[in-house]
Amino acid sequence: MSAKGNFITGLAIGLVAGSVVALLSAPQSGEETRQLINDKTGQIKDRASDTIDEVLSQAENGVMQARQLTSTTIKNARERVDKLQSQGNKLLEEQKKRLDRLSKSAASE
Repeated sequence: MSAKGNFITGLAIGLVAGSVVALLSAPQSGEETRQLINDKTGQIKDRASDTIDEVLSQAENGVMQARQLTSTTIKNARERVDKLQSQGNKLLEEQKKRLDRLSKSAASE
């Protein structure tokens, strides 16, 4: 898990722990405390949902960037391989011609 993910997890746990301590130490009736717990729980769920949505969005963006980079890298590698293969074939043909000339020269001597 990344440092940002660890931070977000720690933040969420801290929010929950702080809310529980605040609710338990507040001088309120049981009904008010239950209502406050329900309200805080809803807020925490909303924050968690927003955080999850943000993390998922960032992950999707990262995956898209990685795919684009991979695609570009593969394309460049293929172009380089094609160029090297062409150069290799040209060199091979030149060497075959040279060998033929040497063979004919040696045979005529």
